[in-house]
Amino acid sequence: MLAKEIAFIERFKARASHAAQVQSRVKKLDKIDRVEPPRRRQTLSFEFAPAPRSGDSVALLKQVSKSYGSRTIYKELDLQIRRQERCCILGVNGAGKSTSSS
Repeated sequence: MLAKEIAFIERFKARASHAAQVQSRVKKLDKIDRVEPPRRRQTLSFEFAPAPRSGDSVALLKQVSKSYGSRTIYKELDLQIRRQERCCILGVNGAGKSTSSS
């Protein structure tokens, strides 16, 4: 930021049309407390042990039901998702995929 302001001042200090902007930026720079960055950087290193292998069952649902008032979305659903399997929810727009999965 400082470099950008200094470049602006150097570029436009001789132009009368930018005199007010230059003076404003000079005053702004004078008010900034300049702090020296640390000369030495400390580095941290992390070592994580390998995570243990998870179980074969990722998700297990038994006898799950979902309804909105009298409208039943699913009833007594049993579902198991195993490791490395994939699943998705399909349906036409407006069928309630987002609301029924929450």
